[in-house]
Amino acid sequence: MHTAVRSLFHQLSELPTEDREVALAQVQRRDPRTAREVARLLHHHSDVPVFESEVSRRPTLVLNRDESHDHHDSLSRADTCEQEDGSTPGPVTRASLIRLVGGLTLAAITVAAALAWFELQQQTQNSVAATLRNVSASRGQALKQWLNAEEQLIRSWAAHPDLKPFIQQLNQTAQQQSPKQELAKAPALIELRQRLDVIAPGAAFAVWNREGVLLADSCEEHFEFLGNGTTEYGASLLSRVLGHGETVLWLPAGKGFITEGFELKGETTKPGIAFLTPVTDTYGRPVAAALFASERYQETLDQTLSQFARSNVRTYVIDRDGGVFGGADSLWSREAAASSRRAVERVAGTESDACPLSRAAAACAAREDGTDCSGYIDPRGKLVCGSWLWLPECRFGVIAETDHESAFAPVTLMQTLMGSVGGILVLGLVVGLLLQRQYKESSETPLVDGYVLQSQIGAGGFAEVWKARHQQLRRTVAIKILRAEQCTLQNISRFQREVRLACRLRNPNTIAIHDWGETPDGQFYCVMEYLNGMTLQELVEGFGPVCEARTVWILTSVCQSLNEAHRHGLVHRDVKPQNVMLCEQGGACDIVKVVDFGLARNPDDSGDNQITQSQHLIGTPMYMAPERVLDPMCIDPRSDVYAVGLLGFYLLTGREPHDPVDSMDALLKVVNERVPSLSKSVPEVSGELAMLINDCVQPDPQLRPASATEILGHLVRLQLREPWNPVRAESWWKHHAASGS
Repeated sequence: MHTAVRSLFHQLSELPTEDREVALAQVQRRDPRTAREVARLLHHHSDVPVFESEVSRRPTLVLNRDESHDHHDSLSRADTCEQEDGSTPGPVTRASLIRLVGGLTLAAITVAAALAWFELQQQTQNSVAATLRNVSASRGQALKQWLNAEEQLIRSWAAHPDLKPFIQQLNQTAQQQSPKQELAKAPALIELRQRLDVIAPGAAFAVWNREGVLLADSCEEHFEFLGNGTTEYGASLLSRVLGHGETVLWLPAGKGFITEGFELKGETTKPGIAFLTPVTDTYGRPVAAALFASERYQETLDQTLSQFARSNVRTYVIDRDGGVFGGADSLWSREAAASSRRAVERVAGTESDACPLSRAAAACAAREDGTDCSGYIDPRGKLVCGSWLWLPECRFGVIAETDHESAFAPVTLMQTLMGSVGGILVLGLVVGLLLQRQYKESSETPLVDGYVLQSQIGAGGFAEVWKARHQQLRRTVAIKILRAEQCTLQNISRFQREVRLACRLRNPNTIAIHDWGETPDGQFYCVMEYLNGMTLQELVEGFGPVCEARTVWILTSVCQSLNEAHRHGLVHRDVKPQNVMLCEQGGACDIVKVVDFGLARNPDDSGDNQITQSQHLIGTPMYMAPERVLDPMCIDPRSDVYAVGLLGFYLLTGREPHDPVDSMDALLKVVNERVPSLSKSVPEVSGELAMLINDCVQPDPQLRPASATEILGHLVRLQLREPWNPVRAESWWKHHAASGS
């Protein structure tokens, strides 16, 4: 019979009303029972599709279902899909596009500027490094040429035949018992000084024999040191001259003098650059060492270092100990003591001798060549870039340095310009967003009492739901507005009744109604709390079946909401997964909210007071109790109990109890088929919970729990066994928020 009724219903429902009545009369004569069943179904049939169309969920939904239940589209939202899929025509789309293009443009400019800055920095660093290397190399080559020329000249002086006889005589005098006085008045010393004035004009000199005894000095103030031996430092220098025949460049590095007890006297106040060269006999063997010193050497050295100089590059010569003896006028004054002229990394408040060598000086001390453009501290305490070259044959290094700030001035300028332009762009973007926000706020539709509409989040044939904000409190709310074309006397009365009924409910698991009123153009509205979360349908579809402890928690919350409604004489009549939300609220997780009491009915309503007319089946077929399908006027709290049982079945199994083909098939299965046993569908569910769910979905209302209070008694006992506590709820939300689920 079920198949025959279904087939005949589909045939007749597609016929015009007149033809449908004629065909039904023919069936009545042939099969009265089937005709009565089909006539009853046709009586409650509407041409509007019964099933809801899925609507794209916004990130924070208040309601995920039809907000209207009038007789034209009581269960349909197909006509609202285009409005709820997130697209908004007109200026909002253009504004979003402008923001997107502006953001992409700013990002592109930032990336391009960063690449340009990096490329400029690399090119500048390479250019500075190449320049400094070229300067140090060219000056090192020039110094070697100058030293070779000076060595040849000085060797020619020492090899002059007029000098050797007098040096031999002074050496013999030094062998006497009291050589100091004898050397100072020796005629050979006078002759030697006169000859050297001609051979090496303007040069100071001194002579030591192979034993390191000072035989002669060009300055009379130094005669008191004649006959003295050498210091340890002097002996090391003389060994190179007398032992190996080298011509040695003597640098005033602060290590002392060659002769024991020697100190500068007379007009000379500080040592200068000098050359030590051997004096040989007729067989070419070194018999004495001669020192020649002249201010010309320092001047020539400084000129050699500066003739290739650039205005922003400084060059100086340094020995292995960090002593600077050439080209350092820009680092130290000419009056500075030789002992303080060291290439150190200057530390404020610290003597130079206590400071470590600078980066370049330390490398030269290690006989290494290199370049550093990242920056290091020079003796002035300034950040510099440098290149250094160690000359092993000369036993000193050449350092070329330039200020890091001036070398990288183009990069700094580029960085400043980038920062300025970036700041202007960001400022412009912020100003633009503020202006857009101001324009948006000014263009938004204000409601009475200071509510401002922001975006539509739901719509149906009866009403629209908007996200809104109170202008003074800045509180986000949801506003349900009756459509203008629906503002008939009957619909207004129905809307007001819904609001009054819902306002009486104060349970925290029931969506709160804040306010209601009328817009300036006559549209009625109500203000509800804005919920941030997901429906139970989205929970199951997204994450699968729910564990028993959490299901008990959810059903307990739903029953607490329904319990209050039933005590006020209200029956929800549309409890389903889409009308129960799981929220994060006030820092708490898994807050359950029952929404949409728009179908709620008072059992005492009768006759003309019943605004929802009986000739239309209102609700969701899959979650209707059988008695409501058979009698739409049935208003019994146990209908909500039946829906709670189906809700528990859905959460635990992750599927609907029936698998209908269409809306009519769903109604027929609700009446003719029993809900599958939960213990068979999910064997691991506890026996008490399975029995409770099975009792709730009994076809006969008399066999169900009498009220939500009775269900709560069972659920409380189940919660004590395995509670779903706030810690577990918060952990679930954090995990799925982090995973992007």
